Amino acid sequence: MIVKNKHIQVIFYSSAIIVTVLTATLLIYNVYLQWKNDSFALKYENSVYQLTAEIFGNDILIANADVQKAEDDFADNILLFQGSIRNNTGKTISSLLIEVVFLDPAGTILHKEWVYPLGKKSDLEPLLFGARGKERALAPEETTSFRHFMRNCPRKILNRFAAKKKFAKKDLAGEMRLDYSIAGMSVL
Repeated sequence: MIVKNKHIQVIFYSSAIIVTVLTATLLIYNVYLQWKNDSFALKYENSVYQLTAEIFGNDILIANADVQKAEDDFADNILLFQGSIRNNTGKTISSLLIEVVFLDPAGTILHKEWVYPLGKKSDLEPLLFGARGKERALAPEETTSFRHFMRNCPRKILNRFAAKKKFAKKDLAGEMRLDYSIAGMSVL
């Protein structure tokens, strides 16, 4: 049987296409499996973070929590959430997440924000000039204060806190309610 030159080119190109498609399929399948493993690990880590907050959250005392308008010329549209945290557990807290919610009188959520009072670990920080973040641990029976600037508050909430500072203050107590709770925690 004689194979013509044209047939050899067809065999070569079709084989190259089949190999390319199979290689790309295997590569994409491996990327998909890695993504599935990573997403499962992240879901597991988040559920442990929330479960730890449910277990130890009652032993964490948040005191003097207050929201006020930031006292800075450059921070005209920023609120400051500040307070102190006391660790009454027998464990050292390595990470803490507080959920801050502004509610209207009917209980509708106006704004929700999450605060990491002990600092947040960032994967990019070691890449940035070798700098480490301000993450710190909270030992048992220790108290620390925190400050968090809320930069994304809606105008309605900002106006409420701006009206609170004016000379003729209106009674705005029934207009909005601040609620905060521990949403996540990790212990050592």
